[in-house]
Amino acid sequence: MSWNRCALRFAANLIFNYAGTPAVKLSGGSASYMVANTPNAAVTFSGGSDLYGAILGKTINDSGGTSLHFDTALTSSSTVSSSYQPLGFRSLPY
Repeated sequence: MSWNRCALRFAANLIFNYAGTPAVKLSGGSASYMVANTPNAAVTFSGGSDLYGAILGKTINDSGGTSLHFDTALTSSSTVSSSYQPLGFRSLPY
């Protein structure tokens, strides 16, 4: 799966809900804005870009130096219309 820049630069405008178990691969070369709800699948990033939004995955692997930036606007219940709502954010060193 490849993604491009969201024209309005707001992560809630591009939401992927995926309940499958096969791995999800996200790649890109410029800043991207999205939410990916993939609780049953391993997520792999490549491309060395900035990603603004939120990622939920069984496991997350950054093989290309992608910088993840949590979009705090996602904590408002009026911005996200999916079955997953962010309850908090924790930054993990890697």
